Amino acid sequence: MKLTLVPGFNPGPYTGSGNNTYLIHDRAGLVTTLIDAATGESDYLKALEEAIGSAQLERVLVTHAHSDHISGAPAIAAEWPSTEFAKMPWPQRDAEYSIVWKSLVEGDEVSVGGSVLH
Repeated sequence: MKLTLVPGFNPGPYTGSGNNTYLIHDRAGLVTTLIDAATGESDYLKALEEAIGSAQLERVLVTHAHSDHISGAPAIAAEWPSTEFAKMPWPQRDAEYSIVWKSLVEGDEVSVGGSVLH
């Protein structure tokens, strides 16, 4: 399993120079999972595309519904339409995004890059 940091390109008073997202690559480098979606800035999408390379973006796991972690989901979905998006439900915020969310609940295990996230 390989981990690649992809900066969010979203500097601000709460994010400093910007938050980070992380790509987890499987051992063969063919499938990736993204942790958080940043804000969808064009520089971020370019950096994400470079980091993914020829691999498949299988899923995006969003850690929480703050805008600097989730608002990039629609832009990512537009670029990689077969990607699954998953997070713990936050109905009043989830409806703001035109994404089909797979619900995660406490205790779920997610297979990522040949390992299991708890």
